[in-house]
Amino acid sequence: MRTEVDRMTIVTELTRRNVRLNVGRRSKGSYQLGYLDPGGDFLPLYPGRSDTDCRRRLLNHADQAIYTHFRFFQTRTVKGAFIRECRDFHLLLSRGIDNVIHPRRPRNLPYNCPFCKEVDSL
Repeated sequence: MRTEVDRMTIVTELTRRNVRLNVGRRSKGSYQLGYLDPGGDFLPLYPGRSDTDCRRRLLNHADQAIYTHFRFFQTRTVKGAFIRECRDFHLLLSRGIDNVIHPRRPRNLPYNCPFCKEVDSL
């Protein structure tokens, strides 16, 4: 059985048009930014999330034009977005990622990263 944390959308070119087509307004969720390697495989280098509006965050990333592709996962809850971002962070950290600062807890919520013991330092 797949859970909220397991489902993710396809890799898409990071353009304003594609973000508007693939990410709903005021969507909670997590995302990965990166590039395609010469074989066409996605190389995620930046896990992120928004607890209120992923579309806005991804549009900002598209404007910066640092990454060429993205993958987005919409969640029903802020907790789901936080857990997904933490999961991606820990999985990708050993490969080398651009944002090496551990994901922050959602504002005013007592959630802890289930993948590490950095509870007191978040």
